[in-house]
Amino acid sequence: MPNAGRPVTPQDLFAFRPVSDCQISPDGQWIAHVLDTVDLAKNKSRGRIWLVPASGGEPRALTNPGSGSDRSPRWSPDSHRLAFISDRSGKPQVCVIDVSGGEAQTLESEQRPTSAPLWSPDGRQIAFAASIFDKAEDWAPYPGAPAGDRERAKQYAAGPKPAGEQKEGTSEPSQVKVISRLKFRMDGVGYYGDKRIH
Repeated sequence: MPNAGRPVTPQDLFAFRPVSDCQISPDGQWIAHVLDTVDLAKNKSRGRIWLVPASGGEPRALTNPGSGSDRSPRWSPDSHRLAFISDRSGKPQVCVIDVSGGEAQTLESEQRPTSAPLWSPDGRQIAFAASIFDKAEDWAPYPGAPAGDRERAKQYAAGPKPAGEQKEGTSEPSQVKVISRLKFRMDGVGYYGDKRIH
C-alpha cells in the first residue's frame, strides 16, 4: 500500500486485494469468498477461495489454483463442500472441494460453465449454464451462406483449444466474425457468435 506522505500512483492499484462473492454456509458457520490478486508478469488477475468463520477469526485459503483462477463458490446443502468454477486445467470447469481440506475434484465436461454452479437440494447434482453451438444440420449462418461457412461458424463457436490439446497439422478456427443478431457482444464476455446459453 502507498506510504503516507506521497501521492498514490497507478502501480499502487495492483496492491489492492479485492474480496468478492461472499457466500454464507447453510449452517451459518462459515463465509466463503474470492480474494483476487494481480499477476503483473502475466497481466491477469487470479482468484483464490478463502474461508472465514462467521463468528470472526482468521481466514484460511481453501484453494490454490496454481496458474489458474477460482471463482463463484457455492455451498452444498450440508455445508461440507463447495462447488466453484476454475480454469486450473486450462479451461473453465466445475470443481468441488471438501471444506475440511484436500484437493479439489474437477467435474470434467465438454461445456464451459458461464454461470455459478447450483446444487440440487439433496446435494447429489450440480447445475450450471453453458453457452453452446446447437444448430440443426440444415442451419446456415446467414441467408445465402456458402456450404463451407457452416463449418467455419461451428469451429469458431468451439473456440481455441487449450494448450496441449491442439493436434499437430490442424489449424485454429477462422477468426472471421459474421454478425447476424442485434445482441452480439458483451464486455467481459466477448462475441457470442452462434452460441446460445443452455
